[in-house]
Amino acid sequence: MLKLIIVGAGGLGREIEDQARQDHDNGKIWYIGGFLDTRPNALEGYPIDAQVIGDPRTFEPSPDEIFVVAIGDPKLKRQLLQPLQEKAANIVSLRTRVHMGSR
Repeated sequence: MLKLIIVGAGGLGREIEDQARQDHDNGKIWYIGGFLDTRPNALEGYPIDAQVIGDPRTFEPSPDEIFVVAIGDPKLKRQLLQPLQEKAANIVSLRTRVHMGSR
């Protein structure tokens, strides 16, 4: 089973973690393995089971890990993803069930 790691433990990351917990592949294809963030205490005070497991700038990805990006700022996103991309991290999109209206 793959380990899903969320890059960014801010508000967007916490929302993605919540969506991931409800996704039909959670516990079947992958499980939530934690967050990467430059702030080790980013989740302090939030009722979230997953923890910050490292810094995206120095984290060493392994083949059994997939990464979902939860950083809204484009400049910061490039800065924090570049080291992971250079190490061939498997960055994926999380697609939860969404209803799109006809309008």
